[in-house]
Amino acid sequence: DALLARAFGGRALGAALPAWLPGGGVCGSLPMRRIARARALKRIDVERELVDVHRRRVEYRRQAEDERRRQQGANASQRQADMAGREWRQEARAASPVSSPSPSSSPAPTPRGSREAA
Repeated sequence: DALLARAFGGRALGAALPAWLPGGGVCGSLPMRRIARARALKRIDVERELVDVHRRRVEYRRQAEDERRRQQGANASQRQADMAGREWRQEARAASPVSSPSPSSSPAPTPRGSREAA
């Protein structure tokens, strides 16, 4: 093994080694082989690792759901503000001709009258 590892620059690839050598042959990625070896040597508790991964996934999903709800609330309040602004502008437009004549209505008869006279 040491000679083969030295021949491959200190990092013997599993596929480069014959299957009958330890760690040889194609049997998964290097991290998976390391996990399998640690599992066999009882260095890691697989069940605890799986529970930890599940807990982190649940926490991530909860955070994503909270962020989605917060964003939806912000979008709803923005829509309400937009609608209030539109209503205010419509009311302002509707009230403006009553309080003062619009500039487009008063000068319009003058040019027509001057054209008819000319």
